[in-house]
Amino acid sequence: MGILYVILLRLVHVVASIGWAGGTVIFFFFVQPAGRALAPSGMDVVRHMIGKGRFSQFMSWMGTLTVLSGLLLIWRDTGGHLGAWMGTGPGLGLALGSVAGIAVWLVGTFAVKPRADRMTALGTE
Repeated sequence: MGILYVILLRLVHVVASIGWAGGTVIFFFFVQPAGRALAPSGMDVVRHMIGKGRFSQFMSWMGTLTVLSGLLLIWRDTGGHLGAWMGTGPGLGLALGSVAGIAVWLVGTFAVKPRADRMTALGTE
């Protein structure tokens, strides 16, 4: 049971983080610039993608799954002893990466998503 749990968590963590990071890169480097270049009709596509296309929901789920699965993996690896674990090189590296990931998730969840939702609502009015 233990190894299946770890494999499942790692699979969820890797797939969700690929979706989260990949979606961010594609949106900000390709979709949004194309929408601006083809304004005003291009921005209609971007608004549809974010609102009715549920892109922001997808990104929220991918970010949340990445963070939760990562936290569960760290908890399992440390056995609840975070201090001793962070004293090791790999522990410190994973802890710093975790803090960065959680910070990005917090910004996306509490700053970017509400603004995107408001902009979508204004665009449909």
